[in-house]
Amino acid sequence: MNRFVVLAFLAFSAGALADGPPPSRQQDVIYGRKFGTALTLDVFRPVKDANGLGVIFVVSGGWFSNHDGINLGFVKPFTDRGYTVFAVVHGSQPKFTIPEVLSDMNRAVRFIRYHSKDYAIDPDRLGICGASAGGHLSLMQGTAGDKGNPSAPDPVDRESSRVAAVACFFPPTDFLNYGKTGEDAIGRGILKDFAAPFDFQEIDPKTKKFNDVTDEAKIVEMGRKISPINHVSSDDPPTLIIHGDADKLVPIQQAEIIVEKLKAAGVEAKLIVKPGAAHGWAGLDKDIQTLADWFDAHLKKKTDEPEKIKAAAIIRSDQAKDLVGEQVTVETTIQASKDSEKRREIYLDSETSYDDAKNLAVVISYNLLDQFKKAGVEHLAAYYKGKKLQVTGQVVKEGAQVRIRIQDAGQIKVIE
Repeated sequence: MNRFVVLAFLAFSAGALADGPPPSRQQDVIYGRKFGTALTLDVFRPVKDANGLGVIFVVSGGWFSNHDGINLGFVKPFTDRGYTVFAVVHGSQPKFTIPEVLSDMNRAVRFIRYHSKDYAIDPDRLGICGASAGGHLSLMQGTAGDKGNPSAPDPVDRESSRVAAVACFFPPTDFLNYGKTGEDAIGRGILKDFAAPFDFQEIDPKTKKFNDVTDEAKIVEMGRKISPINHVSSDDPPTLIIHGDADKLVPIQQAEIIVEKLKAAGVEAKLIVKPGAAHGWAGLDKDIQTLADWFDAHLKKKTDEPEKIKAAAIIRSDQAKDLVGEQVTVETTIQASKDSEKRREIYLDSETSYDDAKNLAVVISYNLLDQFKKAGVEHLAAYYKGKKLQVTGQVVKEGAQVRIRIQDAGQIKVIE
């Protein structure tokens, strides 16, 4: 779980990335703030065959997390299959403890769900994955994610932090029975070199200072709360774990006991054992495909047909209403445009009346403004009005409105 071990095995060879084009990448999207510090994630989008599903990649090894740990080798197997991947960087040890990290992860899932339309994904079909500490945090979202606070002033916090599927590598699952019954690993024993994430603190309401938790009963209780095995219930999502049986840092017993408990609760759970493998192994990049297979099986609906983005004939904007759900290239002249600061979206309309049944609205999120600025385009509503465009994307219907939501600036081409 040493961060160097985890990040090293994620540093796959260039050959592993050779097939297919790289995904588009939006860096440092702020999903929350704490103590004046921004929490960020990177968004990776497939350049073709987007399937409308999301996978959350937990960037964590030893509960250490930073932007440098985002590795394309972990991302690309998913984007190659059409998934949009959210690489989440959480508040890192030694500054932040596991309970604080869990709060970050809950916030990240809520943010992704709240902005699901911006990313053209189904908010109810999110998968989560990670390795080692990232696997532990993935399982905590699977077993302990919650429905959100409906009275929260921030609309993001009203969203659920539950996920629909979990797939991970060699995760800690029970810090009080670590490797064997009664073995305490709350920053002790096998995990003695990882004391910082377990250096629990609580705020004194009188002094407003954070004090170390020294009461042993409280430490044990907090260790129990951050152990996924203690949150297993019948409504947990299908869960896959891949684990080496020679792992000395996270004993395979950790995977065995939670898979057994998930199955006992009626949850679909599977353990794949890698004989002779320790904490990471050569060829692990190939096993990421197994994680992707798991998400294919549990996030895609049986009625879904594989998305096939074709270089189809260019259609008129008034034909888009008959092709909802299809990936198309539309040629349209922008008759009206609007920059909505409230919705943080720009609307480019093919008709002068927004309510015209023939209208096609091209919707651009503020999240993409930097991409357009790099391309030399500012004040998008004014710039595109009156121009003839070719727009490539998936046609969607939101209420009575037919739209194409842009995921990348490259989807818009000015014809004249």
